[in-house]
Amino acid sequence: MNLAIIGLGNIVQKSILPALSAIKDFNLVLLGSEHSTKANVLAKKYGCQAGSYDDVINADNIDAVYIALPNHLHFCWGKQVLQSGKHLLCEKPLVMTLAEALELKQIAMEQGLILMEAFMYRFHPQHSEVRKLIFDGSIGQVRFFEACFSYSLSDKNNIRLKPDCGGGALMDVGCYGIDSARFILNQEPIGGVCFSRFGEETKVDEISCIQLEFANGIFAQIRCATDLPREQGYTVYGTEGSIEVLQPFLPNTNKPVVIKLNTKKQHIIKIKGDNIYMAEFKYFYALIKNQTVDKHLYSNGYENVAILEKLRNSKNMVHF
Repeated sequence: MNLAIIGLGNIVQKSILPALSAIKDFNLVLLGSEHSTKANVLAKKYGCQAGSYDDVINADNIDAVYIALPNHLHFCWGKQVLQSGKHLLCEKPLVMTLAEALELKQIAMEQGLILMEAFMYRFHPQHSEVRKLIFDGSIGQVRFFEACFSYSLSDKNNIRLKPDCGGGALMDVGCYGIDSARFILNQEPIGGVCFSRFGEETKVDEISCIQLEFANGIFAQIRCATDLPREQGYTVYGTEGSIEVLQPFLPNTNKPVVIKLNTKKQHIIKIKGDNIYMAEFKYFYALIKNQTVDKHLYSNGYENVAILEKLRNSKNMVHF
């Protein structure tokens, strides 16, 4: 199946292109970029062609497209990809608003195309183990979920800190925490609130604290930041113990990770490493081919975008 990429940022260069070169599901045909020099160098390295975004849209030999552009460009180019009859794997968050998400959904349905949000972390086997432990009652009744994802971004001109580009901690890394709560707890929140500190220079949230309420008395707290030391993790608390995941969002590629099951004593569970980017693209291919897949791993983006939209700049508890 022929694949094209729109956007050649760090994630594409460091993770996506090496992953695609190691799997046979997709034939990488075209790299779409506004930077021709970069595109030509990468195209030569990976044995494909270089071109513009429009070249990708207009190509009649492309079956699917992966978009890795800044947040505010996902809708514009994602819509054109779908309208041109190509399947779409789009980086998180899918788009900026629920209205945009629903428009993409409608186009994909009308065209009979796959539309998938690229939450690559979902494809690491450690999360399936966590869900199994919860289902087996290893920590009793789940009561609380806590997650954090932060890093320090000193360059205040970085596109991740530009308001018009969908910047800020909530949209960049907070979306992981919200999605992981929904993913691990296997349910949707019924309410929530987001408290943020906005940068004087950037005008975007540089620290946000999200509180979510789920059914059956379950709560979640998510901390995200672009001006704190690098940190990631989540913990699921139950009436009889807890499950701690140390590298949920950016696990070491192909190296074992550790889950801590804390009950009457601590159990260290080692999970074999995996390349989550390879797993993500293999899953995307399986969806397109209508193969049997674990539907729980799939993210359509609509629910997460709806929550993000309601939480942005919220000052009081909002109901979903």
